[in-house]
Amino acid sequence: VGYAEAEARVRAARAFVVESFAAAEAEVAGGGLLSDRANHLTRLATTWATSAAAESVEWAYRESGTESLRNPSVIGRCFRDMNAATQHVMVGRKTLTDAAAELLPAG
Repeated sequence: VGYAEAEARVRAARAFVVESFAAAEAEVAGGGLLSDRANHLTRLATTWATSAAAESVEWAYRESGTESLRNPSVIGRCFRDMNAATQHVMVGRKTLTDAAAELLPAG
């Protein structure tokens, strides 16, 4: 069950990234500027994908038991790398609040 959830989580996040980046690319294809909304959606998709990947790697890390602690451990390395990625300013929590402010109707 955990593997299926991780698979679905990552695939859904990937679909969001592909959709939002394709829309942003189409928006600027004719030489136009990227709208604030498209910018916030691509940042939100990136943040969500990073979070989904980190949650999925955390699941694999927990399920692997002590194997993930041994050197060299592919799962241990993925766990460390994904947790480092979650600390990047590009995918920080501010991305979520900025996107919410853009997506919520004014008023």
